[in-house]
Amino acid sequence: GLGREILDGRIDADPVGDSYSPCTYCEFRSICRFDRRIPGMKPRTIRKVKRDEFAEIIGLAEEKEAES
Repeated sequence: GLGREILDGRIDADPVGDSYSPCTYCEFRSICRFDRRIPGMKPRTIRKVKRDEFAEIIGLAEEKEAES
């Protein structure tokens, strides 16, 4: 997961944004190399899910953690 990637030294800029700039309130924008002007660099979007679907996703995640 994300924690393992950070411990392994992978800390790519990968902001989430939609109708606003994700960098507006970011504490790290002065040292970050994220730049929308670079081709292919764009903020991620998060798919909206319904409450029932979210509960199902969380339930599946808990089952996978229990198996580990």
